[in-house]
Amino acid sequence: DAELQASKKLAEAAKEMSEQPAALQLRLLQTVVAVAAEKNSTLVLPFPVELLRFLERAQQQQPLPPTSSTPPTTSTPSPPAAESGSGQD
Repeated sequence: DAELQASKKLAEAAKEMSEQPAALQLRLLQTVVAVAAEKNSTLVLPFPVELLRFLERAQQQQPLPPTSSTPPTTSTPSPPAAESGSGQD
């Protein structure tokens, strides 16, 4: 039951943050401040949210490669023709 309540709270938070893009940035800054206040060796590398949005838009605009109904054919070279005779006269 506790996991269900926690997942509902997370879903509500995600919905709220998706409606307010600055909220995610503020939450990130709060996390960095909280981690920095502790005396530990945790390394926090903030990832720009704008970069994620850019990559998402680029992926949506990228056309899919054309598909064909026939599989590609590969040509294999034929073995060299054998010479007649043994090379001795």
